Amino acid sequence: MHSSLAIDVCSDIPVIQLPSRLLMADVPPVRQQITKLIAQGQHRLVLDLGAVRALDSSGLSVLVTALKQVEQHAGEVVLARPNSDVLALLEMTRLQQVFAIFEDCSSAVRALH
Repeated sequence: MHSSLAIDVCSDIPVIQLPSRLLMADVPPVRQQITKLIAQGQHRLVLDLGAVRALDSSGLSVLVTALKQVEQHAGEVVLARPNSDVLALLEMTRLQQVFAIFEDCSSAVRALH
């Protein structure tokens, strides 16, 4: 059984705390919850990577899918608090050229205003 994602709202911007594992088996409920949030009209999102310790291509696809969905509504997704391993993976896949990445959630929220 999968639990719901923790979502904090800061200055009307959802900050979605991603789980520690974003691997193929863990991705479907995460993707579903983010897609539902976007369908409810949330088109500016912060994806908090602070707890993420394991990430594979399926997990990366969650980030890219969220971005593509919000861009259809002139929205934006930014990333916050990746650890050094996650940041290295984002850089290796050149996703740092696609996403704005911030050291903390406050800076990420400010960037969306």
